[in-house]
Amino acid sequence: MRTWQLFKSFSDKELKEIEERLASKKRKSLPSLFNAIKKHKGDTLPSKEILYKAAFGEDYTSKKDYLLRNELRHLNEEFYDFIAQKAFLSHINENKPVYHYYLASGLADRKLNEILEADIDDFIKQSQQTVKPKLLAALLDLKLLWNIQHQFKSPANIEAQKALENEYIAQEIRGLKYLIREHEARMAYLEYTRLIITNQLKDIPNNTITPPLETLDMSVEPNDWIENQLITKKHTFQTQGEVKLQVLKDILSRQEKLFAEKIGRFDAMIVSLNNIANELFLLRRPAEAAIYLADSLQRCIDHKRAPHIANIQNYILAQLILGNYEEGIRAYETYKKDIVGSRSEKAIAIYIAYIHLFLKEPDKALADLPSTNNVLDIHHFTARQVYAIAFYLRGDLELAQTECRNIQQMLRTKQANFKEEYLTINSLYNEFFRLVSIGSADTDKLKVLEERLIHLRAVEKLHGDIQMPISWLLKEVQEFSAQA
Repeated sequence: MRTWQLFKSFSDKELKEIEERLASKKRKSLPSLFNAIKKHKGDTLPSKEILYKAAFGEDYTSKKDYLLRNELRHLNEEFYDFIAQKAFLSHINENKPVYHYYLASGLADRKLNEILEADIDDFIKQSQQTVKPKLLAALLDLKLLWNIQHQFKSPANIEAQKALENEYIAQEIRGLKYLIREHEARMAYLEYTRLIITNQLKDIPNNTITPPLETLDMSVEPNDWIENQLITKKHTFQTQGEVKLQVLKDILSRQEKLFAEKIGRFDAMIVSLNNIANELFLLRRPAEAAIYLADSLQRCIDHKRAPHIANIQNYILAQLILGNYEEGIRAYETYKKDIVGSRSEKAIAIYIAYIHLFLKEPDKALADLPSTNNVLDIHHFTARQVYAIAFYLRGDLELAQTECRNIQQMLRTKQANFKEEYLTINSLYNEFFRLVSIGSADTDKLKVLEERLIHLRAVEKLHGDIQMPISWLLKEVQEFSAQA
């Protein structure tokens, strides 16, 4: 019987460990059943009568046999778990790269980011000395994913990430080549053995060496949904606008179908919902983006999953752009524990600062404004613009204009992404502050200012964050014009 075979494979030390494990389980019948087997001196399992009495404290009858079989099944599962964990521990103790991979995975799962960042390169360096490239590739893959989720996205970091991706691919290819060469040797061994046992070896030439396999069939398999999903994933970064939006929606539809069939991953759907929202931002359709983002956050609540920080960030941005300021603040307070310490913390703090500016609360805006060290160019500019707006709301137009001149000087001496857009927006701010400072009610100039801002806000593919200073100034120009 399987239970007996499993039981007899354990040493005395292992039997003691299993006994301690079973004692901690909720199913209290298992320790009694285990001890009955342990005390038995024969070469087979104790009788059903003995086992049933031990498990349930009652006499056995054939009608109750299914209960005993069920208990033995549970005991077998405990034995399986013990054997699997022992084998795993032995495996990671004998293979340091495997140990490092699971250690790094555990650090990532526990969000011990500083420790992981300090150790991961050393783990990779040690794995480079192994003859098993797939183990090295696994660690490189873990670092790549961690960098995407946590590393500051500067051009230099992205180039380093691309180099790491190439190294990962090289190691995967090297590992695949080793695997193929090993299986080629096994195929040769099997053919050689066949020749021996069929007495045909004597009829074979002394040299039957065949060339190694050098090409693989990489043609797309139409019915392989994983391969096709990955190909479509690449398409999402090679399309834009309505074309990309349809690609993303198709991906989400397939992911939902696979998740319903208990094949797909929940997190993949959440990422797709955020990707759809990002494209809708670029298409200047924030209201639709907000619907997809709200859906993603609700799904996390319904399935008791941690929300993705990118979805939280974009949801708050959508509320800001739509003018739903109270909802933006509510979302920030709701997800504050997820935001603090995340890669999006500074960007979200800038969003909240702008919400306070729209609510004409300059002091709160400045209090929420984060340090601009290690932020993207776009966040550096939008943060600096907060100061100019706050000074204006405080009634210090001279200081607001001075800040605009400082921003202009910074931009002219800085190599920045979106530089021309920043210079245009900053010049519009400076012009508005100038008109207000001289008490001008020149409706023609104000109308031109308003039209330029409306045009800027309607430009597709303009980063959603740039909408914040544009929208604030447009609203203020319209209010000032109405009063004038």
